Amino acid sequence: MGIVRSWAAGLAPLALAGCGGGGEPVAGALHLDLALADGRSPTAVTLETMGADGAGLEPSGSEGDWGLVPRDRDARRAWPADLGVALFTECVVPRGGRLVTACTTKGGKPLRFSVDVREGGASWSLLGEAVSKGVGWTPLELDLSNYGGEAIELRFLVTAEGKPDPRDGKPRRVVGFWGSPTVRGELVADRRPNVVLITLDTTRADALGAGYSPNLDALAERGARYANAFATTNSTIPSHASILTGLALEEHGAVGNRYTLGQANVTLAERLRAAGYETGAAVSVGHLAPGIGFGQGFDRFALPRKDAFRNGAPTVAAAAEMLAGWSGADAPFFLWLHLFDPHTPYGPPAEFAKKYAAKHGLKPPPRMADPATMPVWDEPPQQLDFLQGMTNREHVEFLYHLSVAYADFLVGRFLDELERHGLDDDTLIVVTSDHGEAMGEHDAWFEHVSLYSEVLHVPLIVAGPGVPAGETIEEPVSLIDLAPTLMRRCALL
Repeated sequence: MGIVRSWAAGLAPLALAGCGGGGEPVAGALHLDLALADGRSPTAVTLETMGADGAGLEPSGSEGDWGLVPRDRDARRAWPADLGVALFTECVVPRGGRLVTACTTKGGKPLRFSVDVREGGASWSLLGEAVSKGVGWTPLELDLSNYGGEAIELRFLVTAEGKPDPRDGKPRRVVGFWGSPTVRGELVADRRPNVVLITLDTTRADALGAGYSPNLDALAERGARYANAFATTNSTIPSHASILTGLALEEHGAVGNRYTLGQANVTLAERLRAAGYETGAAVSVGHLAPGIGFGQGFDRFALPRKDAFRNGAPTVAAAAEMLAGWSGADAPFFLWLHLFDPHTPYGPPAEFAKKYAAKHGLKPPPRMADPATMPVWDEPPQQLDFLQGMTNREHVEFLYHLSVAYADFLVGRFLDELERHGLDDDTLIVVTSDHGEAMGEHDAWFEHVSLYSEVLHVPLIVAGPGVPAGETIEEPVSLIDLAPTLMRRCALL
């Protein structure tokens, strides 16, 4: 089954097995994603380490997930820096160029992060600096517009704050990190589209368009809705692994929620990042976070906030923060936003449920039914503890649909942020789910253990540049084809 329509014309089912290359951080390389004024693809620029022993710089994968370093729930692809050991790179500055990075320390010791610049072998001059105490990431954005179109050298240096270091210039233990250094330029008209992938956990295909998804219904009206889209499996880790790699379970190896996505796999984020996209992710559950393998290819990764599995508002806020940083820049971005709200235990925040029911004239069905219309457990399974005192299936379904409504509300909030930053016209938006949920069909109650259509049939909406508005595609498609379809759309395949 392939996703075949005019916005991705002629696409046959594709898999990425054996494509190799492109995504892993390279030892001794600092990836500066250069947005060139003429619209050519950004490039990765080699960084050399200057040390007494000439040793190369190792990526910081030991502290995170393949190069991601976490600080205060904000993980960034970072390159380590020894005290007094300068790191150098060269680049051609795009029109309106600026260097955007962030810095942090290891152990909370205040350190000074400075960037110097020169061109044509002239003397170094200070471009800018910041002091980081290691609590979160300290942003550093420096103006390069005076060097537009020129070849320059940049020197990155970390020194002790407040007093000279007696061993300045000698290799020492890693104490500082430069986070995702990027040279950005002004927005150009002919760049490739941004890509936003939104995955709603545990959302059945028929949960949308039933009066609980006004924002997603509106998105479908300005894009294409796939009426017969199917997930590859019924659980979160393996299904997301297939979405992000374009591989079947037996190919990517993450066959269950107790497995990880191995580093040998090449993800959509890695492919887009290697092609010059800035990449970020914000997820609501720990088993999709770095450490499980889902950090591969992302420059920034917002780790799950406390209770985000019950309320994805902090996840959306983290994604919106990334949008703000990317607005107006030439380099396109890829953002993955994951919301867990429709998953058990059903039920959105009480205040939202109250307002939503009042606004739409909804009256909750009674909690109890006589006779019971659902199983009644003496001791429900742990994930179904919230069903204590409920015997009416319709009431539980109502809670589920309210959870879907809250996820829709959060998606609407995110889409508003996209529009506020002027990014909606240049952004390809994809909304889907990792799997659905059984509501008693085939004697499976409020879980997704089966492989029937209520579990595998999922929503799929695509909207944005080149996507025909208001189209419904009836032929069956598989989410295994989503990653290669997006790569084809971004001219990578």
